[in-house]
Amino acid sequence: MSVTAKSTDSLLWKSILKSRVVLEKGLRMNITNGQKAKFWTDNWLRCGPLCSYAINPLSEMDLELPVASFCDEVGNWDMQILEQELPRNIILMILAVKLDPTSEEGDTSCWIPSSDGRFSIKSTYDLQRVDSFDAETHWSYIWKTVCTRKVKVFIWRILHESLPTLVWLLIEMNLWLQIDPTLINGSFFSLDLKSWIMDNVRSVDILAGIPWSIIFMYSLWLIWYWRNLFVFYDSFNWSRDAWQQIWTKSKEAWDFLKREHDAVKKDILISWELPKHSYVKLNVDGSAKGQPGMAAAGGVIRYEVGNWLLGFNYKIGISCSLQAELWALYWGLTLCWDKGFRKVQVESDSLLAVQKISNQSLQPEQNAGLLKCIKELFQRFWNCTLTHIHREANQCADWMATHHENLLLKLHIMDSPPSSISAILLADSISIFWSRMM
Repeated sequence: MSVTAKSTDSLLWKSILKSRVVLEKGLRMNITNGQKAKFWTDNWLRCGPLCSYAINPLSEMDLELPVASFCDEVGNWDMQILEQELPRNIILMILAVKLDPTSEEGDTSCWIPSSDGRFSIKSTYDLQRVDSFDAETHWSYIWKTVCTRKVKVFIWRILHESLPTLVWLLIEMNLWLQIDPTLINGSFFSLDLKSWIMDNVRSVDILAGIPWSIIFMYSLWLIWYWRNLFVFYDSFNWSRDAWQQIWTKSKEAWDFLKREHDAVKKDILISWELPKHSYVKLNVDGSAKGQPGMAAAGGVIRYEVGNWLLGFNYKIGISCSLQAELWALYWGLTLCWDKGFRKVQVESDSLLAVQKISNQSLQPEQNAGLLKCIKELFQRFWNCTLTHIHREANQCADWMATHHENLLLKLHIMDSPPSSISAILLADSISIFWSRMM
């Protein structure tokens, strides 16, 4: 993709060349057997092509090496070679990738921005616009706020800077001070636009029984509404009690939204359940300190009275939470099979991981190699079921996945439970219930 557009090229060709930047960012190789993807030049890790991180000069022959050439015949990475060629943080990302050199399924391409790995116009648009936004702006947070859809869309437009003369929202200092006089003492009037919006939307402060975030968002919306009336209707006059109207609107919205929000939630009791007669139960969990970040997978195998049979922790490297959840399933199933258990109930609190395992389609997938191995384990000749559960019923596995700071990067098997987990094991065995709002 080193072709450069010339002045004599057609508009269509220039547009195609312009789009290559987006393609380079969005395409990634799914590693299954590692035979097709090139280790140094293909984009198969989230950090991009590894040639950019090579410690030593690379020859033309080096650049052609497949991913599989850096692991043994069963897919274990050659740490001796990796440590000579790449920095530690990159190696930690590589260790999170599972491949099977003996598999007949080859490496494929997937589209990173979409959830299912397939190309779509929407995901491509999202990829193009992401660089223009502040990385600290959490768009999902806006959509989860307790307010009406029209106000959410309005806040979204402000953060996209798609409204003209945004200064209207900032200059109404007297109105803001009528709403809350204490604003004069802080940084309310000195922040940049995006920080101003996000700091106030995230605020947990309560003013006269109403969340400040609600008051703030409805203040913005009404100020903008009044500004439009002022610009387009000569007969409009600013109300002297504008701040009271804001209070009234905010209270009405909060009373309604709180009632609606509370009505759909209920308190339920959850506990870990004993496995069926003659079955063992495998609970698994994955944990990543960041997206991506240092990650680990853990799990516990228990018999029908809740007694500990086996526990494990696998320190992965740098990974995301979904990949950690999948590693937990892989090692949990592998250990169950190797120990001779043939009736197994598997439980995970990751709904996404359960859905991906249950999905029988052949669509592109960023964790293709790992998913393939897990599905093959489930297809073996045994009675093995997979169920999604809530976190409250998965506390032992959660403990195993999150207590890994002093462990080496490998699989750790525990024939007896750590002393720190005994209280959780006891609570599970006697079916202690935990409350959860749903």
